Amino acid sequence: LPQPFFDALRHSLRPNSQYWTNFYSKTNEGEGGTRRIFASHNVSLPIITENNHAKCIEEANSLLEQVAIIVNHRLSQRFPSILTATSAEVWSHRRPPDAQHQLHYDMDEIRLHKLKQG
Repeated sequence: LPQPFFDALRHSLRPNSQYWTNFYSKTNEGEGGTRRIFASHNVSLPIITENNHAKCIEEANSLLEQVAIIVNHRLSQRFPSILTATSAEVWSHRRPPDAQHQLHYDMDEIRLHKLKQG
């Protein structure tokens, strides 16, 4: 990630930033007063090519969208089929420093079930 974007992301996600105090808190207000410990963002991706990726970054609506476009473009050099992706999902968790979170990947369980059926 280019340094200016990394610095902007680090600044945006610093403790007590508006992300955590405004957006994250409001997102995690559940029904009946329950609280979740995560926020999920689904970022739409434009059709990215070698010739338009800089323009896509400039026209992005948010820092998360800019980062998703940069990552998509960088990965496409090694994994060209990633250019067919239409969105990127970003999760944030607010946990104590010693809390663990198992590394995992998500899959399309509905699609897998349909493939088994037919």
